[in-house]
Amino acid sequence: MRLLVELSGEHATLPAAEARAVLGDAELDRDAQLLVLDSRHVALAPRLGLTHAVSEHLASVPATRDAILAAAREHEARVGDVFRVRVHRLGEHGRQMVPGELERALGAQLYPGRKVSMDGPADELRVLLGERAHLGLLRARMDRAGFDARAVRFRPFFSPVSLHPRFSRALCNLARVGPGMRVADPFCGTGGLLLETALLGAQALGGDLDPEKAEGSRATLTHFGLPGQVRVGDVADTLRAFAPLDAVVADPPYGRASTTAREERRALYRRALAAMAEAVRPGGRLAVVLPEADAEALAPAGLGLEQRHAQRVHRSLDRHYYVWRA
Repeated sequence: MRLLVELSGEHATLPAAEARAVLGDAELDRDAQLLVLDSRHVALAPRLGLTHAVSEHLASVPATRDAILAAAREHEARVGDVFRVRVHRLGEHGRQMVPGELERALGAQLYPGRKVSMDGPADELRVLLGERAHLGLLRARMDRAGFDARAVRFRPFFSPVSLHPRFSRALCNLARVGPGMRVADPFCGTGGLLLETALLGAQALGGDLDPEKAEGSRATLTHFGLPGQVRVGDVADTLRAFAPLDAVVADPPYGRASTTAREERRALYRRALAAMAEAVRPGGRLAVVLPEADAEALAPAGLGLEQRHAQRVHRSLDRHYYVWRA
């Protein structure tokens, strides 16, 4: 099935990388904040964190009113007796058309006699206006409000430095976290990565050197009604205790003053990556956020770097999302 994936635009490269990790790497087309993928995994679409919606692709045509109406007419039989039409611009594209007028034209000219339902159950024809116009039938819409409800300010234990749940989910998806897998976060902090791991059906296994943070992560899992194991301990001890693992997802401390038992930051990262590589089964992935642009030099031999994505946090800090395969 050809899928239209409407990316969130919250990052330049992470949304597309996450979509390919979940839905498949067969990218056929790209236009503004949209991908066309060849995928049999549409049922997995709701797990995406940095995507707005996924539709079954019907057509991509010039972004003109006549071309859009002709394409919709060609696929008229795909739309059921109860329907609605949604037209969306991708970024600054499509300014020459008025979405509401185009929605009315499509409904009136193509589907006379059928029932329009703007809010209830219905087939939704989506027209996405980029450099071209892309038509699709909605198959999944992401629960972005659900991610917001798990933000750090709504957890029992608060820390000002924490990934937003949508980015935590993306990191888990880059590690290919799935049901039944053993997945560890040895720097679990407020428990954000453990939450997303558990929601994906994996065994959430956490650790932190700080007893208060470990207890905070336990409280977070309990608050959201999710299972998991959290222990107090150093990164290497935590990973040895939970090995063998299918994946590691981690967001280690990276503030300028961050240390573990007075350990220098890069020395900690080097030791942590070595412990992760030792704990993960062959073929498993490490998805780790670090402030270092050269963390490849810290990784042990045998880890294959699959991707890296940079994110500006503020003037003195960038996050780098690394994915290694054991």
